[in-house]
Amino acid sequence: MKKNTDKIKQNGISLKYYIIVCATLVMLAAIRYGFFVITKCQGNSMYPTIRNGATLVGIKAFYSIDRNDLIVADPEEINGTVIKRVVGIEGDHIEIKDGKLYINGEIDTQFPNAQYIDETLDVIVPKDSYFLMGDNRDQSEDSRVFGAITDDEIRYKVIYYSKEITSP
Repeated sequence: MKKNTDKIKQNGISLKYYIIVCATLVMLAAIRYGFFVITKCQGNSMYPTIRNGATLVGIKAFYSIDRNDLIVADPEEINGTVIKRVVGIEGDHIEIKDGKLYINGEIDTQFPNAQYIDETLDVIVPKDSYFLMGDNRDQSEDSRVFGAITDDEIRYKVIYYSKEITSP
């Protein structure tokens, strides 16, 4: 009986090793062929959530976008790539008045210290579009500048970001 148990343990170890190797190869292939993206954050528009120099991991396919998701996009109206938070989805009413952000009539409580001095906005997010804002609302060039974006302008959805700062 002891010999059979030893064979099972040996097979179990080799099976675990096989699974780890296969999972690693699948991940490497997914990165190599563009399903996943690994990059660095440049800038402070997402501070304090994502700091300048933080590592981002994104997924390019098989995702859905919801309010509060973090995405990387190439808005047509500006020359460059941005990392922003989705604050509005199709049909949402986004309003800035009296120094506060309102989403569908409710005050945004996620960033209560954000200042919108001398800023007014009243927008309904168009069909198949998203309204983006940086978490560092005072220092962000976002949909308040370039307008709502479409799916075609989204490069990928951020699924992980590092909390540590590394040199870019």
